[in-house]
Amino acid sequence: MFTSSTGLAVIDTISDRSYTLARYSGTNTNGELAQRYKLVGSPNVADCLAVLPAGFSYAGGDLPADPSPPPSVTAWQIRRYLLAQGITPSAVSQVIDAIPDVALREQVRIDWEYAPYVDRTHPMLEPMAAALGIDDIDAAFIAAEKIL
Repeated sequence: MFTSSTGLAVIDTISDRSYTLARYSGTNTNGELAQRYKLVGSPNVADCLAVLPAGFSYAGGDLPADPSPPPSVTAWQIRRYLLAQGITPSAVSQVIDAIPDVALREQVRIDWEYAPYVDRTHPMLEPMAAALGIDDIDAAFIAAEKIL
């Protein structure tokens, strides 16, 4: 639950990888519904406070502090995430080109260029991330999932 001097906000629906935050004018859910916010990922305090107007604070309740990473993100989302981190498509290509095993290199290239999703469990994800300077893959997937 999130409160301010003029309102209350509660998470009212949770689905597979998204949830809805309902903000009410007044101090209970009987007040007028002021706005709904659809958020991606797992419910967490930071994302809720980011969309609420100034003055709201977390009043407690059963809410995880950190969102869980999604099992996959779209190829578009991960590419946009990488670009936002300063990692260009050509940098990814250079890392793929540096894979010494020819067969593995071509498999990774096909996966990178044609797969519609990037799975968190892909066997080359960790070595590729390390080569690109990404230390926290879970955080990268959480951030990429939010790119809509």
